[in-house]
Amino acid sequence: MSVIKEVKTQTHKWEAVQGTVTGSSHIQENKVCQDKTYIMRQGSVLAAALADGAGSAVLSHHGAELVVRETCRMLVEGFDRYYNSSTPLLLKKELLEKLIGELETMAQLYECEVKDLASTLLSVAVKDDRFLVVHLGDGVVGYSRGSELKTASVPQNGEFANTTYFVTSPQAFEMMKIRKGQSVEINGFILMSDGSENSLYSRQRNELAPILQRLLYRLSVTSSEYLEPVIQASLEDVIKKKTRDDCSLVLISKHLRTYDEMSDDEMNDFFDIRTSGKHAAFIRRKRYQEILDALESPQSKSELQKAVGIKNGAYFERKWLIPLCNLGYIVRNKDDKYRRVVNSCQCSKKKEEVKQTAEEIVQTADVNIRSSDED
Repeated sequence: MSVIKEVKTQTHKWEAVQGTVTGSSHIQENKVCQDKTYIMRQGSVLAAALADGAGSAVLSHHGAELVVRETCRMLVEGFDRYYNSSTPLLLKKELLEKLIGELETMAQLYECEVKDLASTLLSVAVKDDRFLVVHLGDGVVGYSRGSELKTASVPQNGEFANTTYFVTSPQAFEMMKIRKGQSVEINGFILMSDGSENSLYSRQRNELAPILQRLLYRLSVTSSEYLEPVIQASLEDVIKKKTRDDCSLVLISKHLRTYDEMSDDEMNDFFDIRTSGKHAAFIRRKRYQEILDALESPQSKSELQKAVGIKNGAYFERKWLIPLCNLGYIVRNKDDKYRRVVNSCQCSKKKEEVKQTAEEIVQTADVNIRSSDED
């Protein structure tokens, strides 16, 4: 079990969002989605899990659903014991014994073999500044440290092409990877199935798509209620088009009190500021913050202009308000007043607003980083 050591601990609230869509091949074959995700919170512990049911296993969607639910339950209830254990064997042994036992009971119910319920497993559990990672099979577990995206666990493939390891595999105990550490410098985690991996991860370069950092930033200053429809729309309108497989994605982020807690580099990414000049970047950050600060309550364009001291209405709207709307941080109500979404727990997105944000993801970020691998 690899351990990342840090010295100080803090109490952080973590937020998580999830999204899953059925792949085109399963739609054509009239099959259900075999990707399953689950999020559970109990006290200060949050656990999230993702499982990709084996394509060759006829009832793998049932097995995947059981696996994510039971994994989250075990990690939430036993976090301290597993984290404080000197060996990963305790978590491996108890988790696999529990999952196989439950799958055997399910197999009797459905009158099938256990292998018909096969799935992979990816999971992260966090408590304050500590984390546990569990990974078996394909898919990717990533994390964000500062403004950098890194991989915590890469896909595991079997001896032959297009094969991997499942919870029901004889090699499951040997191949299951466990990591633990302190997350003082880590601000988010990412779980993705191999379907989403096609667009969001480069195996050749072992790199995650930059858009994931933007989504983690959004989650850190908004609510899961706002971001979940954006994730779902992105999977449906963007990621799904790059593969025939089911696609699923889970994001976990430290929930910051305000966007002001970000570093300058993080805020540049958050606001999509691309200028290389430090002074110009500072001016843009300052102006965006002034606008967001002014939106403690809904404001009209003229009221906002007065608050930030800009007289030219057309320029103000084009230069400042439209970019913030496209980023999804403010919305324009029917009464032509602007409302701030970041730092609000009562965030709702209309269907057309969600679509706009998903389209912005395609236009402003290199989502399909695999394309550069194929050049």
